[in-house]
Amino acid sequence: MFSALNSTSSENLEALSKSIYQYKDPESTGETAPIYPDYDAALQEITKLAESERLIFVIDEYPYLAKAEKSISSRLQHIIDHIWQQGKLFVILCGSSMSFMEYQVLGYESPLYGRRTAQFKIQALTYKEIVAFNPELTAEQQSLIYGITGGIPHYINKLNYDFSDKNITLWISVLFFMR
Repeated sequence: MFSALNSTSSENLEALSKSIYQYKDPESTGETAPIYPDYDAALQEITKLAESERLIFVIDEYPYLAKAEKSISSRLQHIIDHIWQQGKLFVILCGSSMSFMEYQVLGYESPLYGRRTAQFKIQALTYKEIVAFNPELTAEQQSLIYGITGGIPHYINKLNYDFSDKNITLWISVLFFMR
């Protein structure tokens, strides 16, 4: 999985290079990863990796990458149409910017238009789902989790669930404003 950065094209290429390197060598931290000279070289490496096994290539926060590297959608279009279509590669593009994903990735004008096989809109968890995931917590604690996070899984993952401190204002401040 590669999580794009709200940064420059070169910093995203470096992060993608590290992600590929860590996939190839799971014991590595990626700090000594060689940086591919360009996105085409990185995508060729992904193609090579998918020759021998089924590979799922996830780009999280795709809008950041597309903003930083204007040609990435057309590069993906080209490689999907000419190389990956018959291969063992499964590509997943994720993004939290709904308007970008709808218009710039799925829209008629997008180079990637017509190349999706599925699309999912991930919703926030409901209160009942939070209760199901945290049955050991009291109803008050579950309500706090839901009230503080709105059911957003990423925010829930950031919680420490340390309810020993009854000063809720302090707890919320520490969790969200001091990190």
